[in-house]
Amino acid sequence: MEAVASATNMETQAAEPRNFIRDTVFRWSLLARKFLDLERREMLEKEPTANDLKFHRKTCKTLVKIGRMYQALAADFDAATRTELDSRLWQLEESWRQFQEAMPEAEADALVAKYFRE
Repeated sequence: MEAVASATNMETQAAEPRNFIRDTVFRWSLLARKFLDLERREMLEKEPTANDLKFHRKTCKTLVKIGRMYQALAADFDAATRTELDSRLWQLEESWRQFQEAMPEAEADALVAKYFRE
């Protein structure tokens, strides 16, 4: 009987770090959602300033790094946690590409002229 109680206690203690990581992933996701909402207001609904782009670069890079770290920690977690993590990380990576690896304006103008002749 003691062995069963001991095994149950070990399972409970082992679940604590997993619960902590799962909860942390969801808090990170909420923070990332707030960042993406701010990005929409400050960078999509108006012309971003140099300071906006600098803030975006620093914050987005940090959130992506943390998300990738969580991917390693949560590799064998439940589907809901993995889905939340993977989808939010994808949004952040797309945000990075959109604002930090944007096509130069001259290249964009050349493509518009080539494919959308008047």
